[in-house]
Amino acid sequence: LPLGDELQEHLSGGGKLADFPGSVTAATGGSDIITPEAQPLAPRSAGLSVTSPASGSDTLAALAQLAAAITPPPPPPDPLAVARGLAEAAELGAWLSVAELARMLGVAPGTVRGWSSGHHPRPGFELERRKDGAAVWWRVVAAKD
Repeated sequence: LPLGDELQEHLSGGGKLADFPGSVTAATGGSDIITPEAQPLAPRSAGLSVTSPASGSDTLAALAQLAAAITPPPPPPDPLAVARGLAEAAELGAWLSVAELARMLGVAPGTVRGWSSGHHPRPGFELERRKDGAAVWWRVVAAKD
């Protein structure tokens, strides 16, 4: 982070990356530009190194690497989100479109279109299908176990 602050101050003051005493790259034996997907950056003590501007890094690559190094990972998905959505839909008795039901269940709309009335997307819930003109609607019903 201190190196990133130095880079930001240098560039904000009108300096060029070529004039910066060093740039941040992942320590590798190969390519000059490392994408976060190809090789995630580790903390400075575990692999970041200061390389000369002649290494070919540009401002955008250096800033992308800095951002990847300080961006926290996304939180894990809520394991109960689908069950809560189904329970809420059943409680409301609302009719859902194919797209709405697919989004709630985390499946493709084409998957939902292949289902028929009585389908169980998960134990404890049953789907009721209704065709209204060209539109298909779904209602979630709490199954009687």
